[in-house]
Amino acid sequence: MTELQRVQFTDISLWYVAQPDRLVRLLQAVGQLSRESEVDRRRAVPTQRVFIGAGVLPKIRAWYAYRSRRALIAKGLSRLLPTWLAVSMMQFEYFAEVA
Repeated sequence: MTELQRVQFTDISLWYVAQPDRLVRLLQAVGQLSRESEVDRRRAVPTQRVFIGAGVLPKIRAWYAYRSRRALIAKGLSRLLPTWLAVSMMQFEYFAEVA
């Protein structure tokens, strides 16, 4: 995607989802993310922040709807607080813009 954007669609911005450092550290602490230094080195730093406001309600529903998320919810996040509460506190989506 990045190469295609650079070669054919130069006037279009390309954003990848990226998490802020404090969220990454929290997810690593509860066992949701790997602590491998190679992965950490390659992890993108957010350059854009988008307020989602009321869009958090569909986001909560999506977390509960997908089977792949259910195992993650049971494994770590819900040990500290309910998933709906944790997701509702994330009022922003973070992205890294491809330069």
